[in-house]
Amino acid sequence: MTTSLKRHLQRRTSVLAPLMVSALAALLLSAPAQALDKTESRQAEQRFQDERAVCNSGRSNQDRSTCLYEAQSAYAEARKGLLGDGEAAAPANLNQRCQALAGDERQDCMARMSGRGTTSGSVEAGGIYRELKTYSTAPAVTAPAVSPTMPPVMPAVMPPAAAASSVAADPAPK
Repeated sequence: MTTSLKRHLQRRTSVLAPLMVSALAALLLSAPAQALDKTESRQAEQRFQDERAVCNSGRSNQDRSTCLYEAQSAYAEARKGLLGDGEAAAPANLNQRCQALAGDERQDCMARMSGRGTTSGSVEAGGIYRELKTYSTAPAVTAPAVSPTMPPVMPAVMPPAAAASSVAADPAPK
């Protein structure tokens, strides 16, 4: 090898070597986090086969091609270790769903989302209806106390002549 070629390779290697080491380290460190163990891999494969069977049987609430696409996408995410079961996110979803409401409405929403009340309907039928009935009573209204020094207020009484004239002035119903 010529001296100029050696120098060229040394310069090129000195520039690329840190990049290659960084890329290799990133690959090695991220592989365990993304890899599935054999049990998880078998479970993901079985879940994919089950979802495909549902898609092919027509028991899904989606058309066949969409169902198969979603099953394949979920399987690909599961193989990468990125697909959760959704159970861990449920409390956060519950809070987020009720966040837009205020006061008592938020409390009622949280109660409905946590299972109190009745639930009817389905996603396939267009939605899930959750109902929680809460009853409250109005505070008792008390009559004002009568002062012993002040006589009770009596309703105004119209003199008999005025009452008769007001009745006579009204037109007769037709």
